[in-house]
Amino acid sequence: MTFARGLIYWSTRIGTHPEVPTKIAKLLKNQKGKCTHCGLHFKPEDVWEIDHVNPKAKSGRNTFNNLQLLHHHCHHQKTRFDLVGMFDKHPVTEDLCEFKGSCTVLKTSQQGDLLA
Repeated sequence: MTFARGLIYWSTRIGTHPEVPTKIAKLLKNQKGKCTHCGLHFKPEDVWEIDHVNPKAKSGRNTFNNLQLLHHHCHHQKTRFDLVGMFDKHPVTEDLCEFKGSCTVLKTSQQGDLLA
C-alpha cells in the first residue's frame, strides 16, 4: 500500500490521519471515501474540495452537517447547478391570456421597435 493510498484508507476507515486535515478526514469517513456528487471513490491523485450541501448564497450554514467533500470537477458542476437563476434580475415570466388556452411568450414593443 503506497503512502497516498494509506492516507485515504485510514482517513476513510477511522476518520483521522496525521497528514490529512481533521475536517477532510472526517468527511472522508462520513462519505465512506466517495464523492457525494458522482459516487466514485476518491483516488490519491484527485483534487478534493469542501463544498456546502446547501450553498451559503442560498442561506446555507457553515456547519459540519452542511459540508461535503467533492472532486474538483464535481464541485464545479454542482456550483453551476446551484447558481442557476440566482443572478437573473429579470426572470422570464409568461402571462396567461384570458381568451386563449395558451400563454404569450413574445410580445412586441409599443413603439414598433424591432427589439421588444
